[in-house]
Amino acid sequence: MGFDALSIEEKVDVAAAKAVIGPRPALVGNISAAKTLFLGKPEQVREEAKRAIAAGINVLAPGCGIAPRTPLENIRALVDAST
Repeated sequence: MGFDALSIEEKVDVAAAKAVIGPRPALVGNISAAKTLFLGKPEQVREEAKRAIAAGINVLAPGCGIAPRTPLENIRALVDAST
């Protein structure tokens, strides 16, 4: 289809998605915005982020929109996990 990236939610298996679409487009997302970012602790965010990276996610991001009262320390943990 010619697009460069595909956003996926946390329920999507990254390896299975890559098997279907191939090396392009890049996969974006895969971090739970509700369960992990909104309700979790920073360590849970880091763990989920590292699993997503290890699975082959190309651009680490929430699987959908971030809730307004998501703890800032959880958003920082997501950013820190990507470096």
